[in-house]
Amino acid sequence: MPAVRQKLHLSSCADFRDRLFPAYRSETFISSTLVSVLAQTYSDFVVEIAVEPPAEETLNACWPLLRDDRVKIIVNPQVFGWAENIKCLVRRVATPYFLILPHDDLLKQDYIATLLDELIRRPQASVAYCDMACFGNETFHWSLRLTNEPLFDRLMSFFLAGTEAVPMRGVTRSSVRENYDFPVDHYDGFAVECEWVLHLLIVGAAIHVPRPLYLKRIFGPNEVTASGKRLIGRSRENLFEALEYHRTRMLALIRKADLPKAMRDAVELAAEAAMLRRHMTFNMGALSPVQRARADQIMTTADAIPGSCGKGVLSMLHLVMSQHAFFEGDKKTALDLAMAAVDSDSSQWEGLVYLSKLLLDAGRSIEALDAAQRAWTAAPDARGLRELIAECESNIEQHRFREMMQSGQAEILAKQFDAAAYLIDYPDVAAAGVDPWQHYREFGWRERRRFRLLSPIV
Repeated sequence: MPAVRQKLHLSSCADFRDRLFPAYRSETFISSTLVSVLAQTYSDFVVEIAVEPPAEETLNACWPLLRDDRVKIIVNPQVFGWAENIKCLVRRVATPYFLILPHDDLLKQDYIATLLDELIRRPQASVAYCDMACFGNETFHWSLRLTNEPLFDRLMSFFLAGTEAVPMRGVTRSSVRENYDFPVDHYDGFAVECEWVLHLLIVGAAIHVPRPLYLKRIFGPNEVTASGKRLIGRSRENLFEALEYHRTRMLALIRKADLPKAMRDAVELAAEAAMLRRHMTFNMGALSPVQRARADQIMTTADAIPGSCGKGVLSMLHLVMSQHAFFEGDKKTALDLAMAAVDSDSSQWEGLVYLSKLLLDAGRSIEALDAAQRAWTAAPDARGLRELIAECESNIEQHRFREMMQSGQAEILAKQFDAAAYLIDYPDVAAAGVDPWQHYREFGWRERRRFRLLSPIV
């Protein structure tokens, strides 16, 4: 994986820092990543690229850019794994600031200058980060808004937002390394990036710049990424063990924070809910009996958390329990709990998205569209929202078509029926040699098959 460092200027007290990024079989992308680094408007840095063996193809990809004396390549003597690789890179930092950058992402030209300026102007901050514009197999906007101060509020905002590790990719103050290494584990770095961000938040504020200066590449389902390798081939039991280990370390970090006991207990409760959410995020199935007991404990004590934080914890828990009920085949309870999650916190866009999907599954397309549009209001261009809204609208349209078929208006549809698209969408109809409109008229609409129009029906 690759890494970048910044040059130290003894004549200046602020305009220097480090950047790091790990390289795992990265020859396809690393050249583009490096070009985006070297094109920054802020140019006083050194780039260190740590390459995992076999390294030849990655070295060849980087070779044309090595003429820039800011770039240095380190070939690891063995495969460390992504977390150990970053740990080694972070230990090498010799400047006041650094940046961790995965090998397949890109930076806009003013990324460094913008974030570095924010960090310099706020000496109490540990990291400055920005929104991400995701591209590739999916296109969406990822914005994580964390509270700056005080410590209790910023930790709660982190857990209530799902412990997402977006700030890991920000510009970071090197003093955060005092008495703390980038974390590693025995589970291929399972969620250790979240532990790192929690550490950053404990030692200082995370400054959010609401601009998509970071471009994150999203891979398709058939592409195995370095991060994806952490989950592939693992048994459910092994994943559960990794998550439990991660949970233990997150709780240990919280206990190191300088918080009064009542506040620390509240943060731990939010962390417990976030760990249950992580279980669902990794598609690990229904909760275990131990996790169910934790959920019950959260349910009985969350009311003690003051203000919106308590409602946020309950919202996350209701969402988790809704997903648990769905895994167990209880769709009615899943829908009720999803509604409860939205009632607890109507600004939580993920809860609205999940509610919308359950409503779609229940055939309640108009209500599903309303929930999806409310999610869009809370988080415009968030992951999957465009597609979800389009699916809701398509379902509403298809329902209208079925009503037209039932009411004897088939001939209106027949004039705009896209026969070629129907045969592509349903190869079984094409294989049977049946006229596509005849099939839809006699069978398709009753089977809830979809069709497309040649032009809109007014």
